[in-house]
Amino acid sequence: MNYKVRFFVIVKTVCKPYSWAVRNYPLLIASCIVLVLAACAKRGTPSGGEKDTSPPVIVKADPPLGSTNFKGERIRIYFDEYIKFKGVEEQFLVSPPMNTRPILSPQLSPSKYLEIELRDTLLPNTTYSFYFGNSVVDNNEENPYPYLNYVMATGDRIDSLNLKGMVKDARLRKAEAFINVVLYPNDSTYNDSIIYNSTPRYLTSTLDSLPTFDLSF
Repeated sequence: MNYKVRFFVIVKTVCKPYSWAVRNYPLLIASCIVLVLAACAKRGTPSGGEKDTSPPVIVKADPPLGSTNFKGERIRIYFDEYIKFKGVEEQFLVSPPMNTRPILSPQLSPSKYLEIELRDTLLPNTTYSFYFGNSVVDNNEENPYPYLNYVMATGDRIDSLNLKGMVKDARLRKAEAFINVVLYPNDSTYNDSIIYNSTPRYLTSTLDSLPTFDLSF
């Protein structure tokens, strides 16, 4: 009798976990699937790829860069990706200067083109340069298009002369970035106070890293 009782207890103890596993077999399978999927999700997390370091590329310009006999009121430059402005207020220049500053876009949201809306009367037979510096950047990584300069002429040719130089600070030795360089005609109207009384004929700026300038006219 004692033998049977002990045998019964042993059998019951051994078989109880087995019976529980059989009854809960679907739950065990579902739990295993969840654990496997969670492990796979962690191992398969994408890295996002390499960081984009390429600047935007100009696809076309309307009218084309270097156009002559320009009589329009709007210029568009198209890129291969979405662009925006960064620091354009400090870097944008027009040479010769205009009494009314052009309207630039995009302003609120990125776009695949930038637009220059002219609001001033253009001089006849004059070459105009629109300097953007490094202010045109792509929307994601803000890689700048280096020293964008759009040139067109209201006459039948683009002026080919230019003046290059370097700006130095006699006291500090190192000049600041983005220094404006202006050029006035040396004629009967020239005097010591001309820079305060009239706009220059041509205008450019030094670069952000080197105190050099290139004045085309």
